[in-house]
Formats: sequence, C-alpha cells, structure tokens
Amino acid sequence: MKKSTYIMAAISVGLTVCQYVGAQSLNDIVKVSENDVKGKFETADNGDTQLNYYNSDYCDYYMFRLNDRAYILRPGRTTIFTQRQGSNVQNPFNSPGRYYSYKGSFPKKFNAEFPYILPVAEGKQVCWRTDRRERMKTMNFDIVPGDTVYAVRYGTACIVKDPRQLLVYHSDKTFAAYMMMSECFVMPGETVFPGMPVGRAGLSGVSISFFFLDRNKFSDSEAVSYPYTHFIPCFSTVSGVVRPHESIDVTAWNPDKLVTMEMSRREKKKYLRNRKPGPEIQMQEAPRKEALTEIHWMHDPVDSQVKEAAEKRISAEMAYLKRLGLEPDLDFTIHCFTDRDSAAVFLENEFGRSVNTSRYRTFYMSKEKTGLLVGYDGTDPDRNVINLTDLLSRHIVRSAAKNVPAPTWFSSGITRYFVSWHTGRDGSSYHVLDPRDIVKVKSAALTRGSDIRPFLEISHNDYNKMQSTDDGLAYALSHIIITIIIDKGYDDTARAMMTRERGEKPADIIERTYPGGIDALEKDILEKVGIELEE
Repeated sequence: MKKSTYIMAAISVGLTVCQYVGAQSLNDIVKVSENDVKGKFETADNGDTQLNYYNSDYCDYYMFRLNDRAYILRPGRTTIFTQRQGSNVQNPFNSPGRYYSYKGSFPKKFNAEFPYILPVAEGKQVCWRTDRRERMKTMNFDIVPGDTVYAVRYGTACIVKDPRQLLVYHSDKTFAAYMMMSECFVMPGETVFPGMPVGRAGLSGVSISFFFLDRNKFSDSEAVSYPYTHFIPCFSTVSGVVRPHESIDVTAWNPDKLVTMEMSRREKKKYLRNRKPGPEIQMQEAPRKEALTEIHWMHDPVDSQVKEAAEKRISAEMAYLKRLGLEPDLDFTIHCFTDRDSAAVFLENEFGRSVNTSRYRTFYMSKEKTGLLVGYDGTDPDRNVINLTDLLSRHIVRSAAKNVPAPTWFSSGITRYFVSWHTGRDGSSYHVLDPRDIVKVKSAALTRGSDIRPFLEISHNDYNKMQSTDDGLAYALSHIIITIIIDKGYDDTARAMMTRERGEKPADIIERTYPGGIDALEKDILEKVGIELEE
C-alpha cells in the first residue's frame, strides 16, 4: 500500500444493561469496541482506491450499514469497495455513514442436537442452574471454586476485555462465553479443544452462555440492540448425549470420537498419540430399544425408507418430550390402506365407525391407540413421510400429556415442528421453518393485527375450522409459536402446557411461564416473520 486515510470506524451498539453489571457480565463480552474493526481508504500498488476493513479479532464480524448492504468481516482484511484508477464511478462511501458491528456471522445449519462436553473432568458429576444475573439464558455450573474448568467444544478463543473471561467461536458460527472464572488459561487466537483446561472456577462456579447471531432479528432500516439467540445444548454423559435438566446431576463422558470430531487430521493424530488414560468409567447400559410402533399391515406395506425417515423425526420428538420430563407411550398400531374404500370398511367392521375416508390422509383413534394411513401412494414418499410422522406424533403428544390433552394449537405445533425435521448429507438433523408459514402469519398480522390471545384460547373445533377456511393459517401460526418456544429453550412453558390442570387456560400459562408473557410472545412472533417493530 502507498498511502492510507482512516475513515469512520464501526460504531459499537449500546446494549441494554444486564441485570448483573459486574466485570464478568455477558454484556461486556458481546460488546464491540472501537479497536475491534477499523476501516481505511487505501491506495493499492496499481493505483486503485480500496476501502478495506481490518478485523483484529479472531471471529467473524457482521457490519451493518444503514441504507446499504451488510458485510461479513473475516479476521484480518476485507475489501468491501474498489474504485479503479481513473474511474469516474461515484464512490458511495465518500459520504458519512452509520455503521454498526456485531460479533459473529449467521449459522447456515444450526444443529440443536450437536454434542458438547461438560466443563468438568471426565467421570465427575455436575449440575447447572439458570444464572439469574444475566438477562439472557446462561447455565451456571456448580463447580467448586478453584477447580479446573474444561472446554466444552472445539473452537477459537476471541478477544475479551476481562482476562478472566473466555469467548470461543465455533465452526458453525455459534459462541460459548465462559464467565465467573477466577482465572483463564487461554489467550486470544488460541485453538480450544474439547476437554482442554481453560480456567479455574470462581466463587459461584462457572457460567457458560451459548448463542449465535440470529438473521431473523435484523431488518434493512435499523440497527438491533441485541441480535443474538441463546440456547441450551446437548452434553455427553454416561447416560448418553442428553440436554440435562436444571438442578439434576449428570456425569461427564468424553469418548474419543466426540472429542476429535471437529479436529483436523493432524490434530486428531496428535491428540490420540499424547492422550493420557482417563479414569475407569463404565458407560451406563442403555435401556433396551423398544419398537417404535407395533405396525399391522392390512393391505399395503409402508416402504422401509419412509418408515426410517419418519422414525428419525419421531426419535427427535421423543427426546424433546423426555427432556420435558414426560414419558410418551410407544404402544401404537398402524393400519395402511392404498384403497380408501377398504379403509372405510375396516373402520366399520373393526371399530363400528362410519367414516368418509375420502376426506382423510390419516385417521387417529386415541382410545384404541390405533391410526390409519389412508390412500397411501407409494409414488409420493415425501408426502408419506409427513403423513406417517403426523400420525405417530399425534399419538405420542396425546399420550405424554399428564392430566388433560394439550391445547390443539400446541400439540399441532409440536407435530408441525418435527414433521419439518431434516437430515443433512453429513447425517446431522435439524429443523427447517417452512417459508410459506412465515408468509401466512406475516400477512395475517399485517391485515388483522397481532393480538394472539384469542388464538391461545381457541377450541379444537374452531381451530380445525380456522385451518380449513384460512388457507392453513392455524398450522402455520402453531408451527411458528412452537419454533420460538423450542429454539429459545423455554422448556417451562412447554412443560406447563403438557401438564396443565383441567380448566387451566393456555393464555394464563403463557402469561405465567413465558418470559415477558403474552406481550413478549407477540413481539417474538412479529420478529420471527420479519415485521419491524416500532420503538
């Protein structure tokens, strides 16, 4: 470079102050300082004028410029504009602009089931509780003050203001922020390996918050005060990979396959060569795998690939319900019919039910623990997977309810969520929110308003009527509400819906268990579908 002229550096966003404003608050970790990102106009050797941004940190930064496109700034230099020598093209960056920078980039495929390591030595027990000092979901692990804290996942250490803190950036664009430590062993830029000692626990153990930059929280015309979504990950334990319940002890289990899964070939080879034998730990015997269903084929068998795809979705749903402390019933019989008239005859002869089967793809009988696939078409495997998953999901949600059936919108939303479960090429599973559902809910909110209370109290019959007359709006809205509840980790709300007492109103449950109540839920729905909120 021949010469350089500094331009306005990225402005860090002022975040709302946390409930806990001590030196080790999450607020300090995510805040962007003036020194993190600097922009320069520079003249290249060939005479071109370049606008280069220099990211001095070890994670990506998202730079948001009002009335312009946004930019991902990788560590080091990123050129965002070049003006050729002698060109008369107007430089849009000559005029003052408003810049906002955020740590991170948007995950392409966020996998909520990715296995993490517990922050204690293998074989040790630990439990966690919600850290009330932070306004965002943060896990406070009960570790003896002064004991070693271990890394939970592979990644790169980022720059932090407090040397007792640690912020690790993972390959899937998620973060883990370690707080309340009395000492940190890791320097910025250092590679962090799962199970590696990273610090010492402070007086209140160690608090770890897991989060990522959420694309859904951004609009084109204004900055965002807090653009991150926090989550509770799954951890490897002697009982398997689980999402541990709050205040329940779990025992760390660090198999080599899990520890090395994100390492390079050279790192993996070095780790296996230098590792020290761990304590003698017996993996708890996994419970005997019960058959997912007891299937009776009346006329037409279901293709094995369809069953396998549906089973993956239902397994994910079962894991979620068990995470809520619920035990669904797997004793279920499915009858499959290609011919709809044969299905009607079967229902009449076996169950004494006169049903117009031309109206159904599936038919569920809760008392009999029986379901029918009606009009099964072997040439449409995707539709068959959806129908089979729908049928199985309705049964396990109904059977898992402790007292009375969950509200129709809630049980339907659970089903929609796991019907939309996909498997990537690498075998990982993840949920995908149907863009058509977003469009339906957004359109309804813009034309009818965003009052969600009547929908929370809707009856079963009115829900079905709304679904048939409003172009599938009922399913779409249910899907979005459940997606918000699950992705935000609001297990208390989900558990309360599944264990409600007779006569207890769903709206009252939301008001009591959902952080911020119905008003907050309405706001989260609008943000999810991309509606800008007025200040």
